Amino acid sequence: MRLVAQSMAKQRSVLRAEATEQDINYELRRRTPWLTEGIEIQRAQVSLHVDDHTRSSAERMAQLRRETALEDMARQQTAARIRFMLDEVLRTPATARLYLALEQNAQHGALPPGTDINEIVRETQQWHPQAQWVVIAQLLHTFLTNLSAEDRGDLLRTVRGMFEEYGEKELAEQLPVTLHEAPQGRPA
Repeated sequence: MRLVAQSMAKQRSVLRAEATEQDINYELRRRTPWLTEGIEIQRAQVSLHVDDHTRSSAERMAQLRRETALEDMARQQTAARIRFMLDEVLRTPATARLYLALEQNAQHGALPPGTDINEIVRETQQWHPQAQWVVIAQLLHTFLTNLSAEDRGDLLRTVRGMFEEYGEKELAEQLPVTLHEAPQGRPA
């Protein structure tokens, strides 16, 4: 009987001593009468007591586990929010502005006064992955990735000349003098 009680008590928390005591006593009642070494045990009962030091130590440990779990949950939520921001919100300038506008007015669940919804729709469509200019930019990126550094420099000089020829001197001045490295990665 003692081994049954000790085995069950070892598997339980000292913070739930009352429940553990009830469970052990139920198991002891279920197993009696018990015949062992010529002795028949008709009834057995335990009473559990947890000293204050053990209880307070267990409470501190439980509190630390809860705090650790909350910190882990906060880290997971932050990581999920970052993934959402990168995958969804920051995909285009239009969705980023729309998200920011909604976040700033989240308590009202509406866009801020004076927001032109038609402009937001137009801008969102402009940045759609299949929009013609986005497809062209992706093709240019792929093309540049496959060029040598010398060829990228030649292309840059040609583009600068085209900008100037079409009267876009300010755009030509914004271009870098040289492209040292190929653009990294493929666009989404």
